Amino acid sequence: MPKAAEIRRTLRRDGSLFLVVKEPVVNGERHTFIHELVAKMKDRGWRFCDELIWMMPNPLPRRAVGRLKDAFQRILHFTLSKKHVFYPDAVRQPAKPTNGQSKRFRTSVGGFKIDATNFEYGDTALPGNVLTCAHVSHSLLHDSAHPDQLASFFIRLATKEGDIVLDPFAGSGTTLVAAKRLSRRWVGYEVRQSAYHAAMSRLEHDSETAYWSETSGASD
Repeated sequence: MPKAAEIRRTLRRDGSLFLVVKEPVVNGERHTFIHELVAKMKDRGWRFCDELIWMMPNPLPRRAVGRLKDAFQRILHFTLSKKHVFYPDAVRQPAKPTNGQSKRFRTSVGGFKIDATNFEYGDTALPGNVLTCAHVSHSLLHDSAHPDQLASFFIRLATKEGDIVLDPFAGSGTTLVAAKRLSRRWVGYEVRQSAYHAAMSRLEHDSETAYWSETSGASD
C-alpha cells in the first residue's frame, strides 16, 4: 500500500495501473492477499476497472504438491477516474470465423446472417480479457520476466505515441523496451544492481537515453 500511494501520486488522473500478480501458496494453500489488496485499493480511492488473465502455454516447470502447476497470472487494472484513457481499437485482432463461415458472412448468436462488410472493422475483433502468450525471459537474473507481447498490448491499450509509461519495478527492462519501440516516453526504476545492468544493456542496444534511478547498495 505504501507503493500504491506513490503510484497514485505520480499517475495522471486519466491514467491506468496494470499490476501483474499471482497468489503464492503458503502452508499448502493459495494465499488470498489479492482479494484483500483490491479491497484496500478501493478504500484508498482506486477504481478496480478490470481483471484479466495471462494464460501461459509454456508454464515454468516448477513442481507443485497437491495442486496443478501455475499456468496463468492475474493482471489487475486500476484507475483513478471513470473517464480514464482507453484505446481498445489499438489492440484489435484478426477476426477468426468459426464453423466454416467466411470472414464476410457470419451467423450471429440469434441465427441471423450478417454481412461483415457493413461494419467498420469487419476483418478484426476486440480481444477478450484472457490473453495467451508464451512465458519468455530475457534475463535469468529476473524470475518473473514478462514477454514483450504482453507489455506491448497494455501500452497500446492505455497510451498513445508520446505518452509516458512508468515501470516502478522495471526488472530486466521489458516494459521500457516495448514503450520505446512504440514511440512512448518511458521511465523505469529498479533496485537490484544485476537486473538494472541487464535492462540498461537492452535499452542501450536501442540507442536511447534512459531515465533511471539507480539505488546504490539496495537489495531485493
